Order: sequence, then structure tokens, then C-alpha cells
Amino acid sequence: MGETEKWDIGFKDTLIQLINNQRALQDKLTDLEGRSRRNNIRIYGVPESAEGTSMHHYVEDLIKTELVVVRFLRFTTKENVLHAAWKKNVHVQGKRVYFDHDYAEEVQRKRKEYTPIKKVLKENKIRFQTPLTRMRVHFDSGTVTYKNAPDAAVDLAKRGFPVGTIHANKIVGNTEETLTRLLPWSTAGGAPRAPNRPASRVAEVREKLRGFQRMDRDGATDIG
Repeated sequence: MGETEKWDIGFKDTLIQLINNQRALQDKLTDLEGRSRRNNIRIYGVPESAEGTSMHHYVEDLIKTELVVVRFLRFTTKENVLHAAWKKNVHVQGKRVYFDHDYAEEVQRKRKEYTPIKKVLKENKIRFQTPLTRMRVHFDSGTVTYKNAPDAAVDLAKRGFPVGTIHANKIVGNTEETLTRLLPWSTAGGAPRAPNRPASRVAEVREKLRGFQRMDRDGATDIG
């Protein structure tokens, strides 16, 4: 086993450990961000400039008309207001506005991936729910819960509801799968083991070696 291969194995293991650590830190950060936003309500679809010259006065007007406030001191109050808003169609300047939890950015990104799936389910009058980053679909045959949008799209296609391919918008960076493809060296039974080389690649290397051997026999070519 050469020094290069040994270095590859150690380098790969170190990178995988760093990726796992980064993933754990990201999960903790998302959890902390979610906790810091738990008293907030997010409003979608408010017409541009509807707040006029003062956002403070605009929010006060919303409160007077029993619509919503951005942040509450008590979580239970925020939940009561949010559920009340969900039960009615609220309009501002003739446009309907929507209310939702103020999720952490990572959670919002994952929930957004369900958008085309929600459209298909609504068109087919299939009831569904999206608890945090999952989707719960109530089929006639029973309820199914999906962990992510790509899995949901694949299963819906099998059930006759094509959605199209959905690629998870992963955080930029290498994954364990990427590292395994780029640095395929691994250990088996404690002994380093190199990956199998394609037959065409082996043949190419052998042919180059033969070429070098022929040059040695024939002598070097004079230059100039």
C-alpha cells in the first residue's frame, strides 16, 4: 500500500467526520433559530406599500381589524391568533393574505420543496398536512407520511399522480456520497483496500508502460 493511498484514506475519513460535525451543528442552529421565532407569525401576500408611511401604524391597524401581529409575548397567544386567521379568508386592499409560522430558514427551504406536490394534491382534492419538514397525505387507502419532497414525488407518481422529478435543494458542500465517489479508498478488515479500476483504464496504463519500455530499448531521440 503506497503512501498516497494511505493519505487518501486518512483525508477521506477526516472530511467525513468534519461533514458529520457540520451537519450536527446545522441541526442545532436550525433548532435554536426555530425556538427564537416561535412567537412570530409570518404574513404572505400583503400588497406592496400597503403599510403606507409607517409600518408601526399599519400593524396597529391590523390589530384593530383582528388580523395579525408580527410578534407576540406569549406563544399560546400567537397560536390562538394564527389558528383563528387560518379559519377565515383575510384580505388587504382586495388581496388575500396568508398566515403561517415563522419557521427557521432551513425548515422554510425544505417546506418550499413541497410546493409542486401541494398543487397536484389540491387539483385532485386529496387532503394533506405539512408538519414541519414532513408531509402527511390522506389517501382513500390510508394515511402516508413522507420525510422529504423527493420521496413524496416518487410515491405519488407510482400512485398515478405524476409530479415530476424534485431535487432536494441541499446546502452547498460535499456529502459523504460525493467524497466516496471522489476518494473511493476504503478499509476492509482493518487493511486498506483500493477500488477496482475499470478494465479500459488498466489497459490504457499498460499500453503507456509498453511505450516507455520501447523508448528505452530504442534510445532517446536527439533534440535540436
